[in-house]
Amino acid sequence: MNQMEKRPTDPGSAVRAPARGARSNDGQELQRTRNRAAIRLLDTWLADESGYDERAWPELKRSIEKHRLGKRRRFSD
Repeated sequence: MNQMEKRPTDPGSAVRAPARGARSNDGQELQRTRNRAAIRLLDTWLADESGYDERAWPELKRSIEKHRLGKRRRFSD
């Protein structure tokens, strides 16, 4: 089996947890910052035209089918 590539990520999107005793507004702002970072990451994935999904999905699908616990197939085709 070929080793699958890693999905592109945005390493600058990590946000640290608030310090103990941080005010409620700080927690809300931290959540907003995390949400914006997640949206940026999703936008980069949606804009990705590298063909990663088209190459990785068939291999992942075969692996899921091969290692299923029951007799029922997971995918219709």
